[in-house]
Amino acid sequence: MKLRTTLCTLLLLVSLFLFPVKGQETEKEDFRTGAVKTEWGLLFVWNSPGNNFILDIHGKKVEPLSTQQIQFNIDGKFFQLITVTPDSFYKEMKRPDDKTFLTKHQEWEGEYLEKQFGEKLTFQKSWQKLPNGDEGLLWHFDIPASAKTNVKKQTYFSLFRNNRVFLFGSIVTDTIDEETSNNFLLYMAFCLRTSDKPTDLTKLSNIIKRS
Repeated sequence: MKLRTTLCTLLLLVSLFLFPVKGQETEKEDFRTGAVKTEWGLLFVWNSPGNNFILDIHGKKVEPLSTQQIQFNIDGKFFQLITVTPDSFYKEMKRPDDKTFLTKHQEWEGEYLEKQFGEKLTFQKSWQKLPNGDEGLLWHFDIPASAKTNVKKQTYFSLFRNNRVFLFGSIVTDTIDEETSNNFLLYMAFCLRTSDKPTDLTKLSNIIKRS
């Protein structure tokens, strides 16, 4: 998996606007969810109580596919990001390790998918470590023939960050093989930057314009 260096630039920029210099003039804050166009694609900013993150998207052609969900067409590859809190799928009082959380989440998502397709599905799973040391669960399943679609498989990679699961999703088609889809998800996961504070969209946009 070839990783570009622009994410390092992004992390530096984020630190600049999240931690302003003392004595700096206070401007009106802009904590909207939105996107900032960059030379390499765009920075997608999500601001929500307890769930703040930036996704550094690399692509020559990046198109949003929904106004309700985080879905993009990135150079012809479908991408979706969903975040889930543990209380949605884990009811026990004792907090397990991250791998147990991700395993339980996959089982919960799997049950939902089986209901959607109306039949039993076989899930292939493996643990994968990102270059930054984070470890997540890579999994996929074959689309049933009854679905009558050009999508052959749905692929996923899940990470546990900031007390929630980040589920990255894509697909396998006649033109996008499984290895390409998997590497795409691992790269997107590496480009995720979470924070306990919201990001000022206007300040970020101004920093990008000046850089």
